[in-house]
Amino acid sequence: MQLPIRKVLEVVRDGEGAWDTRTIDLNLGFRGVVIERGILADLRELERLGLLHASEGTARSTGPRWRITDAGADWLREHD
Repeated sequence: MQLPIRKVLEVVRDGEGAWDTRTIDLNLGFRGVVIERGILADLRELERLGLLHASEGTARSTGPRWRITDAGADWLREHD
């Protein structure tokens, strides 16, 4: 995992399931997260851990849309 879990979960939470991979990438950058490579592998890892869920994107989206799971929300509360 190259990116800070907390920041990723916060951004995905704030996107409320509407943001695709590129929008999440941009919002992480706006929040000061330095992204040296693509974030898709990190998002998939958080999905594997049950903290995020990917859903099919639209024709205009870059990759799937992402939302935080209940386990991801719990993780944020526990690490506050």
